Amino acid sequence: MNDTILILDRDLAAQKALAHWLEQKGHRVLTCHNLETGYQHLSQNFPDLILCDLPATEIRQLAASVQQQQPPLTPIIVICHPESAEQVIDALRAGASDCVIKNLTDLEPLQEAIGRQLELRRQVLESQRSCRELAEVNQELRSHLEELRTDQRAGRYLQQKLFPKRNVCYEGICFYRLIKPSLYLTGDFLDYFRIDERHVVFYLADVSGHGASSAFVTILLKNLSTRLQRNLKRRSSEKLRSPQRLLKRVNKELLETGLGKHLTMFAGLLDLSTRVLTYSLGAHLPMPILKVGNETEYLSGNGMPVGLFDSVEFETYQIELPPQFSLALFSDGILDVLKSSTVAGKENELLEIVAQADMSIESLEQAFGLAGITELPDDIAIMAITESVNDDVQL
Repeated sequence: MNDTILILDRDLAAQKALAHWLEQKGHRVLTCHNLETGYQHLSQNFPDLILCDLPATEIRQLAASVQQQQPPLTPIIVICHPESAEQVIDALRAGASDCVIKNLTDLEPLQEAIGRQLELRRQVLESQRSCRELAEVNQELRSHLEELRTDQRAGRYLQQKLFPKRNVCYEGICFYRLIKPSLYLTGDFLDYFRIDERHVVFYLADVSGHGASSAFVTILLKNLSTRLQRNLKRRSSEKLRSPQRLLKRVNKELLETGLGKHLTMFAGLLDLSTRVLTYSLGAHLPMPILKVGNETEYLSGNGMPVGLFDSVEFETYQIELPPQFSLALFSDGILDVLKSSTVAGKENELLEIVAQADMSIESLEQAFGLAGITELPDDIAIMAITESVNDDVQL
């Protein structure tokens, strides 16, 4: 047990008898016959419990001294021969935790009071210890969270640097893009770049999952396309001239990472001279929407996800784009902001919204209500490709 109990009692015989009884119960006992001597003990080390036979005025002084303890955890039990109930009430109002009638022939009530007060003290100490530990854990978590936020802000800044310019035009064909992450980092990625005088390569990819691991794959995509552009200039690789071969290369590199990530992807090669679009699909949903005048329709095609299977082939599709065309590409996060409950309904709703909007990014953002949404269920990426008479913005 080893609890320390201080006895304050002017009756030396009662003090001695009580101390002997407490020591037999396994307590460590300190004794003093007046309040001044008691203060000396309190100045050296606070006991776990105080037993006293003092008037209310001195109990109040003793309680005030106990309150200076950090934290004030020492209960005071008054043992006395009260002449009236008011004396007991006065003792409790003065700061006593309990009051027991002094009776050295029957100490069971005192034993119960001591056990009750020591147990309450242990519970308070345990609660305070838990609170301190919790505060330390919370402080550590806040520190780690701030580090994570700093890393996320840095990661988001760097990831934004990987995206192409918001609007770029090549020979009257303009590319626009919008990225709306659901978290700090996005698993959606897109790019467009010219590979020679006649051809522009563009793609939109949606990596499975969210967060840092998915964002890492977007860095892999950017790194791969940069390497392939460099190899094309060196004439050591022609993969960028074939969307099918591009998807196969992405598939291979994803599997080699061992991250367990896959993606859906639309890859296109646009001939600026003939307006012929060659493209391949990696299970991309929704399909790109072609808009000419008031007519809108989905491009056709299908394909397997990228990064799941070793042996996979991707089909190649071609379409000659009509004059004054517009092409809208979306990641599947756009479907989550639509009202329809079925995929087919969402695809029809998407087609109708695109049909009614002009093909500027601002118009599409407004049409889908994206500007007013602060929390998205999924990342959203949008690419709009339109013919334009304004060819001022060049890469």
